[in-house]
Amino acid sequence: VFANIKSSTNRRSPGASVRKYFAASAWVKGDVGYDNKIYIAAGYRSADEAAAAAIKACGDATSRPCEIDSLAGNGFIQVYRVDGNHNATSESSTKRAKEAAQASCKKHKAMSCELQAQFDSRKPGLFVHAFGALKAP
Repeated sequence: VFANIKSSTNRRSPGASVRKYFAASAWVKGDVGYDNKIYIAAGYRSADEAAAAAIKACGDATSRPCEIDSLAGNGFIQVYRVDGNHNATSESSTKRAKEAAQASCKKHKAMSCELQAQFDSRKPGLFVHAFGALKAP
């Protein structure tokens, strides 16, 4: 139970914090010990909780210092690769997340742009995405 509402109440707006879910992605900080993976924590009620969970998952898996890459609130994290470099971006919808990744590729005048997985901030869980080996052009 998160609220008691009288039967005489016509309208109630509890605010976005009641409905908002966050996701964060983290990976190893720097090049030393980087494992070609990104760690995503989704379904958290605050951005700080999601970030802490993602950093913990990354640190536990790699025994290396990790850093946050992307953060989404009621949105999606799009994982992609630009000319072999690993990236992630966040947006409010799946379509916008794909478009943001493609815009990043265009901005960098990329020879290759590979959209990979998407993660919904409203679907709880801890996820690991392996970027995988480069595909031949």
